Amino acid sequence: MGRDQLAAEKAALREAMRAIREAIPPSRRDGRARAAAELALELEGVREARTVLVFRSTGTEIDTEPLIDGLAARSNLVLLPVVEETLLRAAPYRPGDELVVAAFGIREPTARPFVHPGEIDAVVAPGLAFDREGYRLGYGGGFYDRLLAGLRPEAFRAGFGFHEQVVDRVPHGPGDERVQAVVTDRAVVPCAPGGV
Repeated sequence: MGRDQLAAEKAALREAMRAIREAIPPSRRDGRARAAAELALELEGVREARTVLVFRSTGTEIDTEPLIDGLAARSNLVLLPVVEETLLRAAPYRPGDELVVAAFGIREPTARPFVHPGEIDAVVAPGLAFDREGYRLGYGGGFYDRLLAGLRPEAFRAGFGFHEQVVDRVPHGPGDERVQAVVTDRAVVPCAPGGV
């Protein structure tokens, strides 16, 4: 598949998935976010991690606050992403710490220094869509792909979203990193090459 065709397929899926996510009733979002957080907290790769990078949700993304609170309550070192030029950095965060609105309208911690990617045990990544091979459709900046590529091979990688965001196939190309599982409000979807 050529680069232009891949970009067009990704753009079309982004538009479709935004509409699907926006159609989820606000009245059901909180309960579904709590259900997904409970599943994520019991997932072995998260449960055994000491340091966990979790995205801070915005807009119609599934709320990560219950997950962040759950991790902090059991004394994990919670990290939130900070955008710095073309990279995502990992900054320590405890519930109640000061956050500032930064790039893309995302609230980021002011804490420094950053934690080196080699010290991250698990990443819970956002996406508009995920498939059973572990490919995720992000927002087009490549920030999480670059972050995931820089982790230790044994670091655990999970996607996190509503169950409607799991699709048959996410268009992908070179540089698109995979996750090992997708956690939704209904299930933990294990990911493997070939969609097994």
